[in-house]
Amino acid sequence: MPKTEKTLEGRIVAAGVAVGVALVEDETVAFPRYTISESQVEDEQERVRRAVEAIRRGIDYQLGQIGDQEEGDLHQLLRVAEMVLADDQMLEAINRRIAATRRNAEWVVAEEGERVVQRFQNLSDPYLRDRSEDMRDLGRGLLEALAAERTGSTCSLNVIDRPVVVSRSFFASTALYARRLGAVAFVTESQATASHAAIILKGLGIPVLGGVAGLLENTRPGDDVVVDALAGRVVLRPTAATRAKYEEVLEQEKADGARLDRQAEVGAPVRVQTRDGEVVHLLANIENPRQLTVVIANRLEGVGLFRTEFLALERGRVPGEEEQVAIYRKVLRAMRGRPVVIRTLDIGADKDAGLARCTGANPALGVRGVRRHLMREPEEFETQLRAILRASPEGRAKILIPMVARIEDLRQARAHLEKAKGALAAEGVPFSRDIPLGAMIEIPSAAISSREILEEADFISIGTNDLVQYFTAADRDNPDVLTYQDTRDPAFVWLLEYIAKSAREAGRMDDVSICGEMASDPEMIAVLVRLGYRTLSVSPAMAESVRRAVGESLARAPSAG
Repeated sequence: MPKTEKTLEGRIVAAGVAVGVALVEDETVAFPRYTISESQVEDEQERVRRAVEAIRRGIDYQLGQIGDQEEGDLHQLLRVAEMVLADDQMLEAINRRIAATRRNAEWVVAEEGERVVQRFQNLSDPYLRDRSEDMRDLGRGLLEALAAERTGSTCSLNVIDRPVVVSRSFFASTALYARRLGAVAFVTESQATASHAAIILKGLGIPVLGGVAGLLENTRPGDDVVVDALAGRVVLRPTAATRAKYEEVLEQEKADGARLDRQAEVGAPVRVQTRDGEVVHLLANIENPRQLTVVIANRLEGVGLFRTEFLALERGRVPGEEEQVAIYRKVLRAMRGRPVVIRTLDIGADKDAGLARCTGANPALGVRGVRRHLMREPEEFETQLRAILRASPEGRAKILIPMVARIEDLRQARAHLEKAKGALAAEGVPFSRDIPLGAMIEIPSAAISSREILEEADFISIGTNDLVQYFTAADRDNPDVLTYQDTRDPAFVWLLEYIAKSAREAGRMDDVSICGEMASDPEMIAVLVRLGYRTLSVSPAMAESVRRAVGESLARAPSAG
């Protein structure tokens, strides 16, 4: 393997920059394969039972370490693994196979595990396909437990300063391992960016890259590594000059943090202006309340997008009304009067988890977002609206409706909101009666009719991720057509300009924001500012980079001469 610097491209899962040392996670488990006699069948079945019990004890230990977090994805993941292991059908299937094939426990567990993995990989739903890695991880855990029982070995943590975990897969156990290790970054060849492990890693606040082709082939344990999850690249064995450049970036981040500490008290929002004096408001995109500390630490002015469907994806179910009320109250209290835009559940297509009954060859064009609520789950919709309304006296809540295609969608949504208000008023429950209702602009038909939608909406928020997907007819989760997902394309910029022009003509530009990943891209900030956008909702980790880009931009083009 060459010792020279090598750069590999990857997909950004969690933004940031890190410099550290490669810790290559060995995901292969060597195990013996041999046939057994009939008299040995019960012994092998007993070994499987003991392995399952060992994993259960390990899960109990992990649960004790993290505590019973209210919305913890780690807690939820471990509980799911616990339930899978408690399923007698799985153990019975392994036992039957041992008896029928006269093969040792490891051999049967490996084959049965691969059979389950293949079933998940053949599913059409992308979220459930990503669960195949969780199933493979569980099978690997069983093999490790069987091997430990045979050899009497125990696991120990590697001690490395500033470890960067290098992995072939997004395994949940590897994510937990990175957490225990205090890893400064995580890079993997896997494309399964919707897996439980990816969700866990996003919550760790470290840079994460997925889909890094050739990563294991080119990385040696102990290699110096730079993870640039702002540009989407990993640099192996960086030269002294490359390393110095990135160390300077990290030092600049520390300096920026110190400057903000001097500039404002802890938690107070920091506003930014363009070079010609235009104020641009920066808010945060979040998936769960655990990210609030990062929002506050980055001095953002509020929450511009709370993606509530992730609360359901982490649990495998939609939270009940009381559970939702507690979550929304927690977020609103933490923001202390800053705005919090709560998007109603956008379940379907790539965010299903078995919760939606997606139909058709292309679920992304089917029943998702508000369509699910208006067409199939009105009770679920009204439950969420009630929960938001009940929590609303705690702060400045706003409600955002996803996948609005036409003004009628928003009118129907408002009718459900008024119904929920009426029910709460009859019950004597306090709520904010003038809570704003907004529309997500992420479908070309909504973009083109944005002026008309603003007649019904209190505000609109442009979701550039889905908007560019539908505008270019290029599936955002299909790597073969990712080149079409280009927000820099002049045609897409024209569409954004059209929306801004429509809003200005209606005198409503103050009620427009951008919350897609484009708003977190420093290279696109100058374009958005020039088009007139003054409210951006960004990934919290990108706050300072976006601030710098705003400060360097001009709201108005310089005059000739």
